[in-house]
Amino acid sequence: MNRRFYFGLILISALAGYPYASLVLYRVIGTSAVVFTERNGTQRSLISGPAAPLPDWVPILPGSLTIGATYWPPTPDRPIAGGVELLTHKGVDDIKQFYLDALRGAKFDARDIGFGLLNAQNAAFFGVENELLAYRADTDVTLSVSTSTPSGLLLRPRLVKLHWQQWGARGVELREKLFAQSGGAATPDAK
Repeated sequence: MNRRFYFGLILISALAGYPYASLVLYRVIGTSAVVFTERNGTQRSLISGPAAPLPDWVPILPGSLTIGATYWPPTPDRPIAGGVELLTHKGVDDIKQFYLDALRGAKFDARDIGFGLLNAQNAAFFGVENELLAYRADTDVTLSVSTSTPSGLLLRPRLVKLHWQQWGARGVELREKLFAQSGGAATPDAK
């Protein structure tokens, strides 16, 4: 790629926000699949890019643009995992409410965990405005939703990152710690 393309990405990042630059870059790169072979000979696939498959229970914020996604198909020794990054202009409260409602409607125990494991200063440094955590016991899937602060000089978009995976026993302690920070049980009326 030539210098004009890179200069264009820098200009888009500064004026429109880095989510728009990521959108352009992911469209240029496209979607691809890679097969990894581990030391023990086990093979694992990764599909990544704007057209990577998503489970149908993953809620996509209305009016958002999909920047990119990752999908790890299950293997005998490792469960499913994946993620998606969305570009939006919605406010953090609207994003939180949509995901709390949608995930609870999909039988997840969804909670607002504030900044998660970060304190306010670190969250501001990393550009994290809010974290949600959801758990569905029947499938043992933990899903996190991270909302970034707006970027860019003109358009001010924000990035919403969703990540899901089956943690098994390893995730119980971390989930309990984060859920304890959320201030009690999640109910349909909790925000």
